[in-house]
Amino acid sequence: MTSAHEERLVAKAKAGNERALTKLLKYHYQQLYATAFQYTHNKQDALDVIQEAACRAVQRLDLLQEEKYFGTWITRIVINEAIRFLQTQQKQRGTQLDEQFPDANGDPTNTLDHFELHQALGELDEKYSEVLILHYLQGWSVHEIATSFDVSDNTIKTRLARGRSALRTELE
Repeated sequence: MTSAHEERLVAKAKAGNERALTKLLKYHYQQLYATAFQYTHNKQDALDVIQEAACRAVQRLDLLQEEKYFGTWITRIVINEAIRFLQTQQKQRGTQLDEQFPDANGDPTNTLDHFELHQALGELDEKYSEVLILHYLQGWSVHEIATSFDVSDNTIKTRLARGRSALRTELE
């Protein structure tokens, strides 16, 4: 889908066209699922997060200021919903999060390396772990992350550098 086509669909969705919104959500589904799974480490939980995020997106679509940023906007909603979901789960269970970490294909594994990486990411300040996950595991550019968080590119570059340093320390 070209960015111009996506922008037209977003404009239609904002005007109340449900088919346009459905097309947008279907187009971004794989990325949204991968993002949710990065946080939840569980297929069903990731699907629940996406469902909640889609509901929030429908309710707040009129708040999206620039159509060209729909992808980053909806992904940020998924991240927020995943964090909210995990906080609720932790409170309900009173236990640590699942110790699986997805491999490059999105499949959960229990290898020592992935476990250690997941543990180390969990120890980092959230502002660092989020940008590391989005940049290195989801393949987002610095600019896409900056847009999503509504900060400058340099802020994201700094967070990536500090996050890498903190992650290196955690892994040692």
